Amino acid sequence: MTRGRITLLLGLLFPAAVLPYATVHDGPRAAIGLACALAGAAGLLAGTRKHRPPRLVAAAWGLAAAALTAGAAAFLPLGPRGRALLQPGLAEAIEAGLHLGGRERHMLALDPWGASTGWVFAAQVALLALGCASVARGLRRARRLAGVMIATGCALVLLAWVQWASGAASIWWVSGVPAEAKDPFFGTFVNPNQGGGVCAALVPLALSFTTRGHSQSRVLAGGAAALLSAGALSAGSRGAVLEWAAGCAVFGLLLGAPRLRRLTLGLSAAAGLIFVALDPTQVALRLSRWVAPGSVWDDPYTGRREIWADSLRLIADAPLLGVGTGSYSEAYKLVKSSPLFASNTHAHNDLLQALVEHGLIGGPLWIAAALLPAALATRRCLRLEPGRRRTVLAGYLGAAGALLTAACFTFPARIGAMAVLSALVSGVLLRLAARGEDPHRASPGATRVLTASALGLAALTAAASPALRAPALRDRLDADRALDAGDAAWRYARGGGGEDAAAALAAAEGWYREALAIRPLEHRAMLRLARLAIARGDREGAIALLRTAARTYPTLPFPWLNLARLYTAAGDLPAARAAWRELLATDLPDEDTAAAYLSEALEGAGGEDLSAVLDQLLPDRPDRLRQAAGLLSRRGERALAERLFQRNLALDPQAVVAYAGHLLQWRRPREALALLEGAELEEGCYALRVAGGAHMKIGELERALASFERAMDACGSDDPKARIGLAQARLAAGSEGAVDFAEQLLGDYPEAHGLRRSLLAALRGTHRDALVRDNLEQLVLAGVATREESEELSALLRE
Repeated sequence: MTRGRITLLLGLLFPAAVLPYATVHDGPRAAIGLACALAGAAGLLAGTRKHRPPRLVAAAWGLAAAALTAGAAAFLPLGPRGRALLQPGLAEAIEAGLHLGGRERHMLALDPWGASTGWVFAAQVALLALGCASVARGLRRARRLAGVMIATGCALVLLAWVQWASGAASIWWVSGVPAEAKDPFFGTFVNPNQGGGVCAALVPLALSFTTRGHSQSRVLAGGAAALLSAGALSAGSRGAVLEWAAGCAVFGLLLGAPRLRRLTLGLSAAAGLIFVALDPTQVALRLSRWVAPGSVWDDPYTGRREIWADSLRLIADAPLLGVGTGSYSEAYKLVKSSPLFASNTHAHNDLLQALVEHGLIGGPLWIAAALLPAALATRRCLRLEPGRRRTVLAGYLGAAGALLTAACFTFPARIGAMAVLSALVSGVLLRLAARGEDPHRASPGATRVLTASALGLAALTAAASPALRAPALRDRLDADRALDAGDAAWRYARGGGGEDAAAALAAAEGWYREALAIRPLEHRAMLRLARLAIARGDREGAIALLRTAARTYPTLPFPWLNLARLYTAAGDLPAARAAWRELLATDLPDEDTAAAYLSEALEGAGGEDLSAVLDQLLPDRPDRLRQAAGLLSRRGERALAERLFQRNLALDPQAVVAYAGHLLQWRRPREALALLEGAELEEGCYALRVAGGAHMKIGELERALASFERAMDACGSDDPKARIGLAQARLAAGSEGAVDFAEQLLGDYPEAHGLRRSLLAALRGTHRDALVRDNLEQLVLAGVATREESEELSALLRE
């Protein structure tokens, strides 16, 4: 096969990686990785068959090989002393899990399956970059590769737009991916951040075709650049917008045209001044509202600052060789400071994650291997005269700039399609940088070493690829397989296993311990072992297991929930309340779950000082204080509820609105208004509804109408509570058409008994007895009528 055909084959790997959901799932990822290794090896053989590679290419491969060697440290077997030396901050928790699994030694990586698949895929992508650098020698081949990638990006945008226009519920309409279509997607990317990022990276490549060539091809390239720009900006991703700006800025600065360079510098300086002059958080908020106006961003950084701070702690806890390739998610649970219910599988910063997983020895090697092609190509580009070669090189550098920008706040290296794109771009940059920059070729010996090591690595990754390896190997490395087997045995025992039930329980315990032997921080195995201990009546054993699980993953609510229940059953209320407090400090799936746990935590507090019990139970978390206050209010404990609302005001000024709402429920409308008017708050939906209700209670009907009308704007015209409040205010004010409006709403919301009583108050004395009778009957049938209302209905029926 000729080098030109191999170049085309390498380029076709990108659309092949984009098609199956951007290759985020294990099966397609393994297949594409294997294809990358084989195609990369073919490219290397074809490129070195007649000519030795440039020294820069050989040096870059040496750096990549050093990074891969450092990454292989993840497979080092460690005992307690070695782990205390290499992972001092994590060793205690890891040893506790290994003790439960009955194993003393374990590889450095905390997730063996993640380490093997992650390292293999990284090696395969590196081989793809090497193969691309070996065959993409001239501008023609570089432009051919760019054309394939640009066409793929344009098809991706068109697919996304067709999906939006047709209301597609999932990728490829019938695929069911993302699961239950609960997440946004873009084309074949399950996350619009990645789909928009790919479009942003391809824009500079398309722009590089607009400056040279025939007018028809330049117009076509301009259309492609416009289409890709529209895709990046319409993806609903703030990151894609930043990546698009970074890629275009790099292209403009390196293209060589003085006017374009001055314009790019001016725009970049203006953007920098805006960022410095304004609070960066405000800039992020405004960008969020512009890119995704329908979204609510309490934190415009979406928790990234906390994740990065925790990642720095992980580097300190395992400084030399890190936590192992593919093991970030396992280690992160130990240090996660955010109470968010969901965990993180990525650091949302590929450079930082490289340091976490590979330490201060291997991490810099990985970072240097990623940056070297762009650095060498930038030096080469600046030395070239304006022309086609500089234009093509500037386009590829713009793509690299967008991808590296993405790596600073997301994880493109972990997405199969983006990793393939990055490898192709890096390979071309490396070869174009070497062409003319370093006329010297690698020595024959160095060429033989490069070829032998690359081919050996290709053979190794092919043999170790998840696409080919025997299932038995996965059985030894993947803890999920052991968990599934244990769950099957547990279900058999609980489903009436008869005489085999005890044996099934023992088998389940064995599988769960094996899962911990494979992945020592696997909290799910610990929770399941605790469940087995409870089933056997071993309360103390269950408590010990749950405490280990809580130490392994302190922000997960379930270990604390089970501990609280076990301590309560044992009569140890102080320990139970301490566990409840830890639980309530974490995020929970929804408000109803939090209310249920709060109610359960307060059980058994009869006869005790409820105020002291609440001090033991409640963390300084605004939402928990608000939820507890609402629960106490429903129980009639208004004084305690008010104390909690006042305590909450010191933590969250927005709590004024919830407090005012309860004051209105407690028939203290003037205090509610005074509280709202004294706070500097934006006019939100709930605040306007509360203000409207308070004005109505004290007879200020015009102000009540104005508040509810503004509430309709803030809440949306279909908000039932705003509509009902407006109807009640109109009835109280005697507005024209108020009765008809109220009847229409009662048809939509028959359980709006407060509105029905407001309608009755407006109807009395109007000689519309039939309508009064109908509404009284509705209250009686609903079982909510007062004695006076029942007597009134009886009198009307007698007439």
